[in-house]
Amino acid sequence: MRCAIAHYHELALKGHNRDYFEQRLITNLRTALKDLGIRQVQNLHSRIRIDLPVEADVELIRDRLVRVCGIANFSLGRVIPLQLGNPDLEALSTAAIAELNSKSFETFRVTARRADKRLAMTSMDIEKAVGAVICEKTGKNVSLKHPDLTVYIELLTKDAFCSAEKVEGPGGMPTGVSGNVACLTSGGIDSP
Repeated sequence: MRCAIAHYHELALKGHNRDYFEQRLITNLRTALKDLGIRQVQNLHSRIRIDLPVEADVELIRDRLVRVCGIANFSLGRVIPLQLGNPDLEALSTAAIAELNSKSFETFRVTARRADKRLAMTSMDIEKAVGAVICEKTGKNVSLKHPDLTVYIELLTKDAFCSAEKVEGPGGMPTGVSGNVACLTSGGIDSP
């Protein structure tokens, strides 16, 4: 299934207001994508998952997400269910190769992150296994220092997300979370 994963950074620092800021960002995302048939927008461990319909226009979604204040970066990719917290390396590899089909590159790297450290495999084990399958299927070389393309894999408790790009967002705070401001200016003692 296709999805978008949006990351934020400033909201995580805001203590007791964090839930309010996260809900406001989710509301802003729903508003920005409301006419595109988006089914679900949900908060997951300092990231927001947006489930995309099969017929979604990925370029239009990318253009809209780039303009939503509060997003540090986002990825458009695929979601793979995890069974009992164990990653299915074959499914992860298949999703990674599907993400690479439309990309042109000579070298690549795989970067995996585990939000839940109870998973049976380490991030490095997952990177090696998926990278080996990509090498075998595509014939491309691995370059850890200067890759043409990076495959991102994020493993949560119940799902894994695979994408081949990260797009920078505007960052900052979500629109609509600040209060009213008044500014008084004076030109000096003689001003009316």
